[in-house]
Parts: sequence; structure tokens; C-alpha cells
Amino acid sequence: MTELESLPNELLIYILKFLDSTDVIKVAQTCKRLLQICQAEILWQHLCQRDFKFCSLRGWSCSSFHEVYGKVLYHYGKFQGFWKLPGNAYGMLVHIKVENGQIVGHVIQPPLSWNVVDPVRLKPLFIITVRDNECVVLCRQGCSAQIKMESEKATFKCETCLGDNKFPHISEQILLAWLEEELESLRGNFDQRMLRHFLQGNVSFLHRIYNLAEQTRYWSSLQLTKVPEPRGFSISPVTPGIFKGTYGSHGLEFVQITLSEDGYTLLGNKLTGDPNVPAGETSLYIDLRQPIRLTTDEQRNIDSLKECYCPYSSSSISV
Repeated sequence: MTELESLPNELLIYILKFLDSTDVIKVAQTCKRLLQICQAEILWQHLCQRDFKFCSLRGWSCSSFHEVYGKVLYHYGKFQGFWKLPGNAYGMLVHIKVENGQIVGHVIQPPLSWNVVDPVRLKPLFIITVRDNECVVLCRQGCSAQIKMESEKATFKCETCLGDNKFPHISEQILLAWLEEELESLRGNFDQRMLRHFLQGNVSFLHRIYNLAEQTRYWSSLQLTKVPEPRGFSISPVTPGIFKGTYGSHGLEFVQITLSEDGYTLLGNKLTGDPNVPAGETSLYIDLRQPIRLTTDEQRNIDSLKECYCPYSSSSISV
């Protein structure tokens, strides 16, 4: 008997917790005892938590963490996080996470109102779950779909829905159906300012509405890029992350605040955009070497901030 085989099961499981899942599978192929130990539920529960922050079987048809890891997480767990649509002025923000027995992909859209504190709108894109003991990917219409990942890029495609989109441009029926869906989701909370823009024929607003409807039509085929985790440190005045920002008649858009490599500047890169400042462009710079200390009264509202004197500039603060 080798020294490894002489170790108690508890100690072997402890050692196996430091390995990758692929290495655990290789160890399981060495002998019957290690095969049994490598199937221990406590080991796979640890791997699910460590590799994918997955800690509950609630809602899953699988009976064990080992089964969820092998059938779902090993293949699709790495998709979790935020994704963006490159090469488009308006962009798109997608969030993928484990939720209620499935991996869910949502398109995150800002409120149609101009109120930055209003909640975002989640539009279903796909789900990944286990049905009839098999892992399946389903599009928002319930059709069988595919999702693949290579490096920091992902491809989502539903051949069925893609085949139904035979026309190269959006039709009046599609636009009206999309508007009906959006207005129904607001449940009477249609912002008055938004309605005024709509009735006055604001070109930017209508262009945005048209673009969102057209994007919805072509959600059956997407090329996405992973949104990197933001850098930050404890003394930063703004915690890096994804924020909503107001952009005039273009409405609300998503901006990712990140810290520059030298640690002196916070950058705001647009994840969604407009023709003036497209998605992917930097629209905000904050120099951390020149902090402005404001009193509570000076931070009371936007008008108060505009009146503050900036010692590093010949003018007042630009808000």
C-alpha cells in the first residue's frame, strides 16, 4: 500500500480540495478507493462554491453538487458575470448568473424614464438548466439554442429564431409589438418627460426606441465580450463598478467606473451609448490627486454642487 492510500478519507478529501476538478477526475481513475473518495459530496460542494460561488441545490432537478458541477457548471459556470456587445454605438449589457435551478442570461436595460434611481429592466435572453437528465440551453422563446465561450468572448445563437428573422430590417409590426410590451411593463408609470419627448418627435429619443426594438429582434444571434472586473482600492472615493448615468435626450446609459493602472484616475467607460458618445468610449475622468472637500450643505443638491469653487480650475465644478 502506498503512503497516499494509507491516509484516512478525511485527509484525502482535504488534499483533493486544492485540486482542479479535472485533476480530481484523473485521481479518481487510479484505483477503486480513490474513485469512491473523489465522489464525496462534501468535496464537490466545496468545488462548486470555490469555482463558481454555487452553494445551494434549491430549484435544481439534480440530486447532488457532483451532478450539477459535471452537467452544468463545468461547461457553463464560467459564463457568469457581465458581458457587453462590441462594435455597436448603442451597445448592450448582459448579466449571466445562477438563479433558481438554472443559469439565467438577462439583457439589462435602463429605465425608459429619466430618473436615475428607477430600477433597471431585465429582459430574458436564455436559460441553461437540466431537463430529462440532460443539460439544455433555451432561448427566450423556449427554442433550443447554443452558447460558446472562447477566451473572453462568447457567442449565443438560436438557429430556430434566427431562421424566423428573414427580413433585414425591422418592420412596423415588430416595432409596435415591442412598444406595446415596453408600455405594458411600465404599468402606468410612463414618465411625463418621456411622453413629451415622444409626442414632440424628438429624433434622439425615437432613434433610441428604434434601436432597442431592432436589438430585441436580433437577440437570436449575439457576439459578446466579457466585462472585466473593475480595479479599485479602499481609499477610492467611488467604489469601481457599473453605474447608471443621464445623457440628456438619450436617456439613461450604463457606465463602468474603473481605476487607472497608475491609481490616480477613475475612468468612466460607457457600456451602452449613443451616436454622440458610443459604447466603449470614455466619458468621465476623475483625478484622485486633486480631491475637493465639500460640506454637507454643498452636497445638498446639483445646484449647490454647481456653485462650489474648484481650486484646481478657473471655473466652477462641471456636473
